[in-house]
Amino acid sequence: MTGRTGRREFSRKSAGLGLSTTLVIGLLVVGIAGVGQASASRSGESLERLLPAGNETAGWKAMDKPQAFDKETLFNYIDGGAEIYLEYGFRRLVVQDYRNESKGSVVIEIFEMEGSPGALGMYTFKSASAGSEVSIGQGCQLADYYLNFWKGNYLVTLTGSDETSATLEGLKTLGAAVAGRIPVTGDAPKALSVLPEPGRAATGLKYFLGPLGVGNSYAFFTEDVFAVKEAVKADYIKSYSLYLFLYTSRDESSMRFGALEKAFQHGERYTGFAAMGESRFRVRDRKGRTIMALSSGSFILASVGADDTTVLEQAAAAVRAKEGLKDVK
Repeated sequence: MTGRTGRREFSRKSAGLGLSTTLVIGLLVVGIAGVGQASASRSGESLERLLPAGNETAGWKAMDKPQAFDKETLFNYIDGGAEIYLEYGFRRLVVQDYRNESKGSVVIEIFEMEGSPGALGMYTFKSASAGSEVSIGQGCQLADYYLNFWKGNYLVTLTGSDETSATLEGLKTLGAAVAGRIPVTGDAPKALSVLPEPGRAATGLKYFLGPLGVGNSYAFFTEDVFAVKEAVKADYIKSYSLYLFLYTSRDESSMRFGALEKAFQHGERYTGFAAMGESRFRVRDRKGRTIMALSSGSFILASVGADDTTVLEQAAAAVRAKEGLKDVK
């Protein structure tokens, strides 16, 4: 919970892990303005303009003055979690406490990111595995007393003091007010739509823009062996996950795959390395789970927990059938 001291503890509960597949597919349809428009969302203006006021608050009153943070001061506010926001392209943050007559509290955090991929990516990172979808912004989830949504290049988190009906309604009311003040929308990256949909679990679709996000999902290595620039993870009901790593060229993908083979072959965490033909291999991790990987074109595809090689091959074919993946930067 955020306090007026200007320092917030980063917890896995507030960060969350998981996102409804149905919700993300909906985001691909909702996004209309494009990455470029969201990235140019008048960043010189104060973020305080996005905070609810007057009749928008339904009785919730702002307490004290809002707090503002940038890349240099974010570490003073988020204890132990600022790095992941920076990886997703954090630009600025404004924080405001609200109280109602029942002494309930809601803290609003409005994160301005460099672009909509970063806002959506951080939203997938923070979304919980169990929560309810709410019609706010371009994607919104309410879980316990946390409400997260994204719109354009903004990520918004509202944290309530409890799970009473008044507080939960306050989260929705204040969240909708913030969303109404955000003047931009953005497109979801096409990479989110390319992994196979049949058998996909209802939660667990993640979008990454760096190694910290991937490592939070599955710690392949302590080093950034994949050289993550853009990646997607999807969970499936048969208890395996697919990871798609995208690169700028076939040469870059091939070079990275060579380093990956060596890392898995000699890594202490893995055993039973075996080549499966050209640009393909499999190993087992310490929990006995099979990891398979292949390189094709400008991407690397890895599976965790699948023993059948057709899972990897069919997923690779699905990715190759898609076009226009290079749309992020």
